[in-house]
Amino acid sequence: GRRAARGLGELVGTRLGSLRSSPVPRCLETAKGLLDGSGADTAIAEDRLLGDPGAIVTDATLAMQSLTGLGFHQAARRLGEGEALPGFADPDQAASRFVTLADSLLLDRRPVVHMLVTHDLVLSTFVARLLGRPVLEDEWPGYLHGVAIWKEQSGLRLRYRREELVVPQRLRATTLES
Repeated sequence: GRRAARGLGELVGTRLGSLRSSPVPRCLETAKGLLDGSGADTAIAEDRLLGDPGAIVTDATLAMQSLTGLGFHQAARRLGEGEALPGFADPDQAASRFVTLADSLLLDRRPVVHMLVTHDLVLSTFVARLLGRPVLEDEWPGYLHGVAIWKEQSGLRLRYRREELVVPQRLRATTLES
């Protein structure tokens, strides 16, 4: 994992404009590897929106009860369908918060890469709400998998694996105007 994070950092190199991470230690360790590999002159910003508890989890104890009671993948599927489970925020509101963050980072017109390090459940819920369907187990984000988001005339665009789309307006209602 450390070598892979460092290798991805090397690929991004000094194009790394900012690096935000969940404050959870395993995310911070990944972010450190990315930063070390990049050689960029920036710092890791701990961002609670990305975890602990984050935009998706509102109550860690209740969320863990939901995950263990339903089973991880069943809970993820239901979050991906838009169901607000006990201990979790409304998935569309959480996804909208991530869209707002991406929109704010993209106000920086420099040709840089902004990287955010979070958890697979957070990423899969975000992607599912953008796609309008749950992320299937064989599409589940693996280590260092991510989403690319950029601006075009048509609006914010997103790519996850081979799927590309314009971010739905329902998730942009509270985003910053550019």
